[in-house]
Amino acid sequence: MSQTITPGDVGASHWTYMATVMYECLDDVLSEKRNVKVNLPSGVYRIALRFFDLVLQGANGKIPKNPVASYRAYLIAADAVAGSSFRDYSTRADLKKRLEQFRSFIEYLPEKSAFSKDEKEIAESLRHFFINLATEGETEAYQNKIHFNSPRSLKKAHRRNDLSLA
Repeated sequence: MSQTITPGDVGASHWTYMATVMYECLDDVLSEKRNVKVNLPSGVYRIALRFFDLVLQGANGKIPKNPVASYRAYLIAADAVAGSSFRDYSTRADLKKRLEQFRSFIEYLPEKSAFSKDEKEIAESLRHFFINLATEGETEAYQNKIHFNSPRSLKKAHRRNDLSLA
């Protein structure tokens, strides 16, 4: 069985469930007054790591193993970072550094029962990142559904750029 993600599977909607669960786990931990061990489902954890592996392959500047999935994941992550941060990540290097921080943080998340001040800042940023990613995925799924269910004449007009369905 191939581990390659096909072009149809690399949109933001592909990552919505993982992003929602990650957001909820981080939200639970950050909202507690006491230390709480992160309760992260193992499958969601593996998908989150896979997502950030693809993102970092796209950010690396070298040709990744799966270019379509890697570059698409990188663009999705860049949008989610931009929408979730008050800081300007205007250079690729700054963005890559932040994405590497997120990946590293997630790698050790299941082992954590308490966060340092710096880790709380990363967890808060990552929480915002995941809610933006989930929202982007839900929006994409909705737009795909609307486009798929629209009358044929509207689809033809849309393909000719006579009409925008967005």
